[in-house]
Amino acid sequence: MLLAAACVAVQACERCPHPGNFTGKLGLLRNATDSYCGTVDTPAHSIYASINTTFYSIRDESPCDAPINVTNPSINKTIQAIVVGECSTCIGGDIQLTTLGYRALSPNGKGNKPHANVTWTFA
Repeated sequence: MLLAAACVAVQACERCPHPGNFTGKLGLLRNATDSYCGTVDTPAHSIYASINTTFYSIRDESPCDAPINVTNPSINKTIQAIVVGECSTCIGGDIQLTTLGYRALSPNGKGNKPHANVTWTFA
């Protein structure tokens, strides 16, 4: 079991304002255009994320527009998303993704099955 988790581990960004790997629940970000980071042009092929408000506590190190890699280790799949906002309901490493990312990390690809915890890191 540890070997499988090691196979999908994503290298954490070491020079980022927020280095490390984070683990939490995955939720659905229903409207990326109403985001903390400002106006978002949301092409249908893009995946956007909302993360815990604590990542915004130092304004000059804001994660707005930062790419992140999000992995669902239970299905060995990683996607990349762009941070567009704060998630006021997220605790710790919880994260919200727009529908395309949420479905991509779903066990059946439809987003209607419960997600296991995901891991993520700044790219």
